[in-house]
Amino acid sequence: MEEANSLKNLINRMRKHRSLIASLASLAVIAAGIISYFLLTLVYETSTKILVNQSSAEKGQLTNQNLQANLKLINTYSGIIKSPAILNQIVKELNLEMTSDQLEDDIYITNEKQTQITTITIQNEDPAMAVEIANTIVDTFENDNKEMIKLDIRTKTALLLLAIGNNRRAV
Repeated sequence: MEEANSLKNLINRMRKHRSLIASLASLAVIAAGIISYFLLTLVYETSTKILVNQSSAEKGQLTNQNLQANLKLINTYSGIIKSPAILNQIVKELNLEMTSDQLEDDIYITNEKQTQITTITIQNEDPAMAVEIANTIVDTFENDNKEMIKLDIRTKTALLLLAIGNNRRAV
């Protein structure tokens, strides 16, 4: 019985102060809108996927051992992609107003589980520049390392995402 009275009292208090509650909720929505419009920077994200295969004399043979070796080498390839040698070339080629260290902070490399597919993700405030950086990374990596590691790389940028803060949603 006492619980019913407490609930009635709570409902009565909420009815009495509903204009204050509505005002506070409206104020919170307006503040969130102002912060997101004026203070948060839009960050665009583009991803490119590469299929990494070791070139072999016997193209027809795909063994489990070759597949496992390819999977282990993907981490090496990720390190090469984010190396200063590659990133400095990209900064110079695209005339970017950033250092290779700043560019490295905008690059994320992930591997799809148990596959030879590597995803390179670039974040930038300019969507066209994000795409250009992603494509240039793949081209530079392929051209500079083709002879050294005999790679077969097939890709181009496919996806553009809009990120606001840490929330990502498709454009």
